[in-house]
Amino acid sequence: MRYFRLWIALASTCLGTSAAAKPLAEAARIVAAEMPAGCIVTGDCRGQKVEYSIAGRVEPAGARPESLLFEMGSITKTFTGLLLAQAVVEGKVKLDTKVSDLLAPNFKFNDPRVGQITLVQLSTHTSGLPRMPANFPLEGPFGTLGDPYAKYDEKLMLEFLSRVKLAETPTFQCSYSNYGVGLLGTLLGRVYHQSWESLILDKICRPLGLSETRMDISASKLPLAPPHKGAELVKSWKFDSMAPAGALRTTAADLMKYGQAVMHPEKTPLSAAFAIALKPHADTGKGKIGLGWFINSNGSVSWLIHNGSTGGYSTIMEVVPAREVIHVVLVNNSSHKADSVLAEANGTRKKAGSAQE
Repeated sequence: MRYFRLWIALASTCLGTSAAAKPLAEAARIVAAEMPAGCIVTGDCRGQKVEYSIAGRVEPAGARPESLLFEMGSITKTFTGLLLAQAVVEGKVKLDTKVSDLLAPNFKFNDPRVGQITLVQLSTHTSGLPRMPANFPLEGPFGTLGDPYAKYDEKLMLEFLSRVKLAETPTFQCSYSNYGVGLLGTLLGRVYHQSWESLILDKICRPLGLSETRMDISASKLPLAPPHKGAELVKSWKFDSMAPAGALRTTAADLMKYGQAVMHPEKTPLSAAFAIALKPHADTGKGKIGLGWFINSNGSVSWLIHNGSTGGYSTIMEVVPAREVIHVVLVNNSSHKADSVLAEANGTRKKAGSAQE
């Protein structure tokens, strides 16, 4: 069973802190030549100059690189983090609002410490909650259909929350939790009495002009790049309660707009929310983490980075504000990691199978 993932060892992938060995588009062509199916779309921004490229087997034929839809996977977590920040700006919650404060008074926790977990701990993976819930269906009627999240609903999510026990009292060291961010988005939906997706559209995408970023793309006029795992054509995933951790689809053009907003938040309607979201809130052991974004530094330059993977896609995005640099890589083949394109560009790529997952 595959889950969307994040590779923590991302510090070495950054292109904005040193001279690249080769252009991002050229690196994508090299990696794409090794792929039996699918394509790689890149977006490369340096100052005012933005370039898009596409390499590999493009479907539909002739599609423009900036107009193909991809699943962004765990980059979605940065949107949920920004939504939390906006809720703080609007006075709906505080970063230290507790999980128990947003549930019914009669909600029973098997471990009372779980109720004391705060929203910022959910966003920074310091809650102590596991990567995946124990009641996630590894097998059974909807655990083996290649669409693992489709029926994991709020009832199952809260059922697990009521039973889970923590090893100690929070705050924990940063330990990646898809479940924790899924819970965060679900709780924010309860605060606003809206679905998580409608909140993302209303509070994030529309203010930032991200016209093609959403979970439900049924009304979009743009094509979805067909998902692959190796040579196999697979299903595009559906989500329910775990959507806040990985459900958004997008284009390279929209992710570039998002990166520009991250680079110059003062130019956006969400400047106050970005000030909260992009601030370091916890240590990761190898850097810092804001609300969703991993924040790395080489001593003189800092950059923000996140990647993701679903059943048929792999993505990565990094922003280096001090250098006016943004890199976006979208791959519709989960067997070929987007971060390998950045590594190829800066001359640090290892052989296939060496990525840390």
